[in-house]
Amino acid sequence: MIPDPFTVAKAIDLGAKIAMKLYTFISAVVDAPDEIRRVARGLWSVNLSLCQVQTLLLEPAFGRMHSEEDLNGMEAILQSCLLAYSELEPTAESALKTIEGDSKVKKWWVDVQWVFKADTVDKLLTTLEREKQSLSTIIEIFTLYELQISLIE
Repeated sequence: MIPDPFTVAKAIDLGAKIAMKLYTFISAVVDAPDEIRRVARGLWSVNLSLCQVQTLLLEPAFGRMHSEEDLNGMEAILQSCLLAYSELEPTAESALKTIEGDSKVKKWWVDVQWVFKADTVDKLLTTLEREKQSLSTIIEIFTLYELQISLIE
């Protein structure tokens, strides 16, 4: 019995799709350590922005110079940033520690797990990057405002 040409074509197409998905998955696992390191560096950058904002907020003159509305807007950005950071930081920190020092099997397993968390990590990183940009802009505006005030006085 000769197989139907359409059945053969479907089988070849299905095999190609499976092979492509498998290749994509393996590539993601191989690239996971670099991705983990990139995320850890990004978190460090966000941490620096948060420290700058904390320094501004702890300065007594800062609160007197800005309206309640400005401060509430900054608080909303900080809350969103801290929420995303607190969800992402333990995962990235744990993965980074593992890939930097544990056995090859454990490293491989962390890489595989990281690939399955990629969508969640990407969403959190997008949120963090957006909020970090907002924080940086706010820091620049407030710094320029304070500079202007000091030059006038």
